Amino acid sequence: QHDPKARYPFWFVFQEPTEEDTNLFYGFPPNAWQDTDTVRVGPVFEVDALADPAQATGTPDPRHVTRMCEWVERHLP
Repeated sequence: QHDPKARYPFWFVFQEPTEEDTNLFYGFPPNAWQDTDTVRVGPVFEVDALADPAQATGTPDPRHVTRMCEWVERHLP
């Protein structure tokens, strides 16, 4: 249930790197103009760097999405 008075912090999680990635995640609280408690969560992985920005596809790496979902399941309500 949405609580307009709830205050959620911006956060950054520093963890030991894994063999696969840096194991870092961040999150933003709900926007003040939203009427839900939806938060933004993302990974901060520096892997497979592109040599040129033009190589970016705009499609998330499925491995990163999976890792983020696993982290959210373990750590967020």
